[in-house]
Formats: sequence, C-alpha cells, structure tokens
Amino acid sequence: IGLALFVAIATVRVSLAMYVATPLPFYDEWPGVIDRIARPVLAHALHPVAMLLATHNEHVLAPTRLLEWGLLCANDLQFDNTLVCVLNQLLRAALAATVILLTLPAFVPRPRLFVMAAAAFAAIPYDWENIGMGFANSYFLLAGFSVSTIVAAARVRFIVPGAIALVAFALLADVSMGSGFIAAAIGLFVVAVRWQCGDLRTIAAFVFAAALGACAAIGMALTWRATGGISIGALQALQIMLAVLAWIPTAVLGHHCLRSHAVDRCELALLGVSLWGLAEILAIIAMRPEFRLWFPISRYMEILGIAAFANIGCLMRAEHSTPALRRLARWTLPAFACAIALGTPFAGYWLDWRANNLAAQAQRIGRYVRQGDAATWTSAPFAELPFPSPEYLRAELDADDVRYILGDVYGTRPQPA
Repeated sequence: IGLALFVAIATVRVSLAMYVATPLPFYDEWPGVIDRIARPVLAHALHPVAMLLATHNEHVLAPTRLLEWGLLCANDLQFDNTLVCVLNQLLRAALAATVILLTLPAFVPRPRLFVMAAAAFAAIPYDWENIGMGFANSYFLLAGFSVSTIVAAARVRFIVPGAIALVAFALLADVSMGSGFIAAAIGLFVVAVRWQCGDLRTIAAFVFAAALGACAAIGMALTWRATGGISIGALQALQIMLAVLAWIPTAVLGHHCLRSHAVDRCELALLGVSLWGLAEILAIIAMRPEFRLWFPISRYMEILGIAAFANIGCLMRAEHSTPALRRLARWTLPAFACAIALGTPFAGYWLDWRANNLAAQAQRIGRYVRQGDAATWTSAPFAELPFPSPEYLRAELDADDVRYILGDVYGTRPQPA
C-alpha cells in the first residue's frame, strides 16, 4: 500500500513540478539561496554553521538550506530550481505515503475512503505556491519532523533509544521552521499523559520530558529574536474562534484519553498531531494577517491538510465514547472527500496561473540578461516579477557572479562540453 501510494502521488506531483517550475530563482530564493549560499560558495567565503542557523524572516530553515547547498555543489554551482522542485516532490510523496499509513488505524470504520481522500489531497495541487519553488519545502519538512516527534512521544518505551529518537526529530523540527518548537511542546504533553495513565515508568517519563522540554526551549531561542509582532484584529479573532470550534472533536477525544486508565497509543498520537495542527493554524493566523481560513489554497496547505485529517480521525475515534457525535462522525469524512474532489478545478486554475507567471518571468530574465533592457522590469505586471523589488532584481542580475550561477541557459556560463 505504501509503495503504491508513493508511486501514484510522486507521479502526479513530479509531473506538476515539471509543468510549473523554471530553472530560475523565485522570490525568497534570491536572498535565501543565491545571496546566502551560492555567492558565498563561489567566493569561498561560506560559513556553514552560520548559514544553516541564520533566520529567514522568523524561520531557521536548516534542512531546506542543506538540501539547496547539496544540490548546488552536485550541479557544479549552477542553480536549477527545477531539479530542487522535482526532488522536493519525491520527498513529499514519501512523507505523504508514510503519514497515510501511520494514520490508517485511526480510520478503521472507513479505511478505503480515507486512503483515497488522503492520497487525492496529497496529489492535487492545493499547495500550488510550493510546487514551482524549491525553497518552499520547509512546510512539508516541518510537518514530517513534527509528526515524527509526536508519534515517537506516543510510542517510545526504552530510555536511551527513545530519548535519541525524540531529540533527533524534535531538533529537526526546530530548525525546519520557526514554529517547530510546537512539536516538542505537544510531545511533552503526550509523554505526561502516558505517565499519568501508567504507560510509562517515572524515570523514562522524566528523561523523555526533559529531552522534549530542552528541544522546545532551543526552538524558541532560535527564533524568538526574529519573530515579528503579533497583532490580532477582529477578522483574525473570528478565524481563531472558528478554528477552535472546529476542533471540538479533538477536545472530546482528549477528555476521554485523560479520563481513561488504559492508553490507546494510536488515539494519543492522533490527538497530539491534531493539537499540533491546531497550534500551527493559530500561529499562522496570528503571524500572517493576510491569511484567510476559508481561502487556504496556498503554501500553508501542507499543515492544514494534516491537521484536518487528524481532527476528523479524532472525531471518528471519539464517537465511541460520545454518542452525540456518531451522526457527525458518519458523514464528515465522506463530505471532506467530496470537498477535496470539488476543489480540484480551483486548485488547477491557480496552479496554471502560477505556471504562466513563472514562464513569463523566465522570458523577462532571459531577455534582460541578453539585451540589458531595463524596460523588462519597469513595464512588467507585478505577478511577472520574480522578486517584488525591481531595483533589487536588477542589481542581482547585473552581478557577474549571479549570472554565472544562473548557468548556461539564462546566465553567462558557457555551455558544458
């Protein structure tokens, strides 16, 4: 099942990446990859640790930068966004297949419907912003390491291997994005519940809690100084209220887990992932004023999809302890599957919009490099600018080292023999 899911999702996603992506940098890739990684490597002035732990906005993107750095070195320092995007989709397909298999026991009443809905959600380009930009893999990397942290917190028993696994996953989540510390905090809660119910010995619970607490503190310390101000207006308050109301099934399952004397590790892991998803959604609402919960087709869908399925899984598990939820639990998953299918044309439209803009951007960059026509940027629609500042873009493209890094098609490097 896992292999079939990987092949199906990877086939669709790699095809989408090949359709959308161009070899050129887009938005955050100019300062994040070209300026921060490629130019220092070319000048033999790269400081790896400082580069990996530096913040981009409020995020430490160490795994993302490590992948970009490795591919640059493997490609003789020629930047190729298409290569990064294809590799991203292969990694994402593997992650999606793994998460679907891990979550399958929670959907025992409707396993086939869940697999089909989850696979469709993983393949359909709801996250169209991420498909054509390699630097955006931080969202699914954050999701993968965070889910791994929470699942490990729900299952580990032996002190040494358990602590090593928790620290490894939690630290990777910390350095994937600014909100990575949330996974360690949720894992700490899961460990506390297991200890309260007698599923963990006191010494093991103490070691695991100390490890996760330290990881949460490290994650907050890495990003706290770079975090922007939080300003919650009326619209954001409404979105927060709607999100909390939608997570009532998770609260019901949480109440059942806390009152139960026997721990169901599947339910506990599902509860932890759902709480993590809610916390990430609240962080997005608080930190991104332009975000709209009812118009979420964007880079945030990596988080929202996992959160939604985990919440539905909590609903389907909670119906056994709460009869009032049975009718809702019966119809929510089919309704969500229908919504995924009905939203496909919408997602496809925005993917095509992005593909057309990226193609136009590539043409403008090629024309400017070959002809030096400044009107390329002054007359360009905003959607066809590869970076929001035309002045910054011109300065980048006028630099000899940047043109060399862009390679033999759009830059000035000679064609390989």
